[in-house]
Amino acid sequence: AVMFDRPTLALEHYAAAKFDLAILDIIMPEMNGIELAKKIRALDPNVRIVFVSGRVCDDFERDIAGMNPPVSFFFKPLDAEMVQKIIHAAWEEVSATRMGVRAQGQVKEPKCC
Repeated sequence: AVMFDRPTLALEHYAAAKFDLAILDIIMPEMNGIELAKKIRALDPNVRIVFVSGRVCDDFERDIAGMNPPVSFFFKPLDAEMVQKIIHAAWEEVSATRMGVRAQGQVKEPKCC
């Protein structure tokens, strides 16, 4: 797991490392989580996105409605058990997707940021 306090650093790191899961806050400095998610998806359209926030802006639902694959959203505060469940569910989804590609010999182990 890798954490960043600035979206631009997260984006730079993602471009080099390509993770399977990104957990993003909605309200961040420099750009909001939706903008960051769109930039990450431009690099990798299959990355799983999970948003967390204490509050959402008015256009949030409209902005995420067309994202494919769909994104997940959870309100803060999150406890350790909830974070574990979020990561486990995403890991299961990534693993299932990888199983479909395994026969083609293109499988890599899922990574989480």
